[in-house]
Amino acid sequence: MLTVGLAAGIALLGGTPATAETAPGCSRVTQIGATKILKGGGETIASIKQFVGCDKNYGYTYVWESWASTHRGFDAGAGLWVKGTGDVQGYNVDPKNDREVWSDGLRTVNKCTKAYGAVGRGEIVYAANTEERC
Repeated sequence: MLTVGLAAGIALLGGTPATAETAPGCSRVTQIGATKILKGGGETIASIKQFVGCDKNYGYTYVWESWASTHRGFDAGAGLWVKGTGDVQGYNVDPKNDREVWSDGLRTVNKCTKAYGAVGRGEIVYAANTEERC
């Protein structure tokens, strides 16, 4: 019942929920922490999530169809902010208009991490982190 309600709620918002189940190179991942909704210019742009599986952490960015359909030519990226390193690691950018991107899997399950996602065109880039998970 909760799944139906969530899907209906997202449909009313004009978006599509991310249905990621597998990361590249890992057949079973589990989301950790809350989903961060990336907004910009008064619009919902993307969902950013962090996953764990195969002794690795993964960042994940999913661009909502409602935004993608009116903003052609965008790039989407995903990475992991690892506490103590001062930067985003494992960052990947997918080709133009690709709505789903995974970071590299990093062996950081014993460290504090945040998923980092970015979406944009040219110099206009929207970005956000999920909450820190240790």
